[in-house]
Amino acid sequence: MIKNKNNFYKKLSITVIVIGILLRFFLTSFYVVSGDACWQLSAARFLAENKKFPLYEPLGRPEPFWAPPVFHVMSAFFYSAFGIFGNNAAEFGMKMLSPLLGSLTLIFIYLINKKLFDEKTAFYSLLFTTFVPMFVDYNVFSYIDGVVTFFIVLGIYFTLNGKYIKSSIAGGLAALTKYNGIFVLPLLIYITCKGTKNRKELAKKLAVFLIVPMLIASPWFIRNYNDFGNPVWPFMNFIFNGKDTSAFESSELQKFRLGNVFSINSITFTYLSIFGVPNGNYNDIFFFKVPYIKALFVIWLFGTLVFLLPFAKGFAIKDKTKKRILIIWIVSYLAVLILYIGNVGWTAGRFFMPALPALGMIYGNGFSRIRFKSKNLMVSAHIILLLIILGLVAAESTKIILASRQWDSFEQDFMWIKDNTNKNALIMPDAQCLAYHTNRGTIKGTKENLKEADYIFVNQNFNLERRAMVSDEILKELKTNASNYNKVYENKITKTSVYKVKK
Repeated sequence: MIKNKNNFYKKLSITVIVIGILLRFFLTSFYVVSGDACWQLSAARFLAENKKFPLYEPLGRPEPFWAPPVFHVMSAFFYSAFGIFGNNAAEFGMKMLSPLLGSLTLIFIYLINKKLFDEKTAFYSLLFTTFVPMFVDYNVFSYIDGVVTFFIVLGIYFTLNGKYIKSSIAGGLAALTKYNGIFVLPLLIYITCKGTKNRKELAKKLAVFLIVPMLIASPWFIRNYNDFGNPVWPFMNFIFNGKDTSAFESSELQKFRLGNVFSINSITFTYLSIFGVPNGNYNDIFFFKVPYIKALFVIWLFGTLVFLLPFAKGFAIKDKTKKRILIIWIVSYLAVLILYIGNVGWTAGRFFMPALPALGMIYGNGFSRIRFKSKNLMVSAHIILLLIILGLVAAESTKIILASRQWDSFEQDFMWIKDNTNKNALIMPDAQCLAYHTNRGTIKGTKENLKEADYIFVNQNFNLERRAMVSDEILKELKTNASNYNKVYENKITKTSVYKVKK
């Protein structure tokens, strides 16, 4: 009987994984690169085309390239591999990295679940992890967070199975993908300590966990220390006193603001981020004009709260070692979240993404412990769960489709710039998605920089990336000294104009 139940839940888990994989590739097929992904993929494209890492190249941000490079190396490989079919295929290929590794992550999460719990718990855990909006988003969006989560999950899987060298390599690659990857080490060390009785053997394994990740990640940390005076620049600069971060998007990086950590915003922004609200910002919900959006938001919010009810029973785990594994996993990335919120700001929800599989296991344990008084009640509860999941997927799909259509409406503008400007041309203003979609360098939109700029992109309705709107100072300059600028392109539908700066 138990064997039949295990087989039943195993089949359900495989079905969930397949649906999750198909969903990720389906959404990626029409996802248009936006946000921080523009800067990351611009750097990957530069690496693929120039066979070297960027540093101070004008890739759409005022700061130099500092990010740990595994994501960019892998994306550059995909760019080159798909590039044999043309530039469009190359850029499409880069987008495939996130859903591919996201799909593998789901598989390893299932295997970890089986190692720690039973098939029933694994199934309900997968329902949470596969469909919680943040995990869908960053398995689709070309952000680093999905890739670092893959290496973190891989490292945990290897450690649980006694593959310590492989685990330490995965941990090193996680740290070389994103700074917060290093925070998986306490969990890997704890699992190792619990699974090794011989002290000499334990000492060898711990040495591996300390040395191998350091050897893998240290070259990049040394590079950043040499270039910026801070191995984890621009973060924690108030400790290392590295290169000035005023060029960075947040000049407040020199400080740590404890008030941010204890603000109600730190909770609400994180909660909304986990459930798919861009940057966790409530106002971003109303970016698109959707009928009855306020009523839909209330229904959506209520649905998310109902969805979380199994957590009420989830922390009741009898096995202390398994419980501590999940607690250390969650606390490690809660610490990352707190550090980021205190150093940068509240829009940091995705830094907690590596802990979502652990939350999923607690969720799965909670749901599997629920005892329904009747079969009808059990069926009703599962129907409600299915409807909530369908609602979350529908909301995610709608969000990505609407955003993609907005970006697609500017495709003609971007193509004109690609087809009619020199590859080395500098476009004003400085904006990461303008740089990515035009494949041109950008320069900060100041009057002093006009002598360096080749073209000026003007669209004061470009709400998709507000940094792509030129300042009033530049608009005034275009009017008062019109003889110095030649309008070479205009799109009356998108209200985009491009001016060539006369040299």
